[in-house]
Amino acid sequence: DRDAVFLLYLDRPSYVVLDTCTSWPTYDTFLYLRAVCTSTDVGDEYGCNDQAVPPCTEGPDMSRLTLPRLEAGMYYVFVDGAAGRYGDYVLQADITPL
Repeated sequence: DRDAVFLLYLDRPSYVVLDTCTSWPTYDTFLYLRAVCTSTDVGDEYGCNDQAVPPCTEGPDMSRLTLPRLEAGMYYVFVDGAAGRYGDYVLQADITPL
């Protein structure tokens, strides 16, 4: 498994959008956000996305998570690939403090 994990720290509640839309990834990405890095408990997951809705203009295999209000704290952002695939991508984070 070749998941990539990124740490996201918020010092105040924020509107957060995470995506792989601008990168033309070489594979079908999945994004998910967790409060605990090693947990597989659904209760620790704040969001999961395979295909961005609405679709990314760059193509259909990109992912987007939109979190209208994420509280201050530490979170783990996972970039995974469908069917165990992996490759190049860019993870974009737009964060707007509330």
